[in-house]
Amino acid sequence: RISRALGLSEQEVVWAARAAELAKADLATGLVMELPALQGVVGGEYARRDGEAEPVWRAIEEHYAPDSPPADEATRPARILMAADRTDTLCGYLGLGLSPTGSSDPFGLRRATHMLVRNATDWPNELRFPDLRQMTAWSLETYAQQGLEFHADAVCEALRELAFGRYELL
Repeated sequence: RISRALGLSEQEVVWAARAAELAKADLATGLVMELPALQGVVGGEYARRDGEAEPVWRAIEEHYAPDSPPADEATRPARILMAADRTDTLCGYLGLGLSPTGSSDPFGLRRATHMLVRNATDWPNELRFPDLRQMTAWSLETYAQQGLEFHADAVCEALRELAFGRYELL
């Protein structure tokens, strides 16, 4: 949805969708369980060795990167995957009312928000950053299809507060 909303080429839409299908597969490996820092790196390497297109394996690898990947064409699917993944994570936790409090952030929501804001500020000039309200709505639709109904306005407000807090730190 995000790829199409941004007017990416049909090939980039296919790459982004394929990367989204494979992005979390490396979580099932013992290697990632032992060395969480390799999350994404292992998945990208497996996808590369399995013959996936470079934008697919790079998207898998880069969507965990703490800093936005370079703004070349091959990483546009990574940027979209990262934006979708972070939005989905944040909507799920915030929808459950699990906002970070004080210094406590056991689910890494501040980091996820920071990555989302950083991605937005470094977004390639030729693309408009996806509308956060629209991405939130799409994410909440997905949760609703799974039987989880969240109050959209409350999730949007909590995400907005987190995002402004992270933006001030950039």
